[in-house]
Amino acid sequence: MASPSLIWVKDNGIYLVSNGLPRQAPTDTDPPDNKMHVVYAHGHGDGTHWHHGPPLGDDFVEYLPLTAPFAESGPSLIDMLRGPATAAWFVITVEPDTFSVDFTDIAPS
Repeated sequence: MASPSLIWVKDNGIYLVSNGLPRQAPTDTDPPDNKMHVVYAHGHGDGTHWHHGPPLGDDFVEYLPLTAPFAESGPSLIDMLRGPATAAWFVITVEPDTFSVDFTDIAPS
């Protein structure tokens, strides 16, 4: 079994889902055929498909481990999510060879 993770997916939209157990049940905002709750990226909801080429390329799945240090000497992602100053937006910034995560109170444009 994979380690506890948020799973970043790009296929029919761009979204995060958890591999935690028990699975988080779908809500009334999820598409009717979803078997679990997903959180879509701003502007990339169900039915969208990002065709902008690199750096994301074609469809993918990327595991964001929750309990391992996210950066070399930083806190784990779960500690960042549970932190006292958790911001309203979880941001994944994509570069050609890497990506980073951050938290902010500034809504995407």
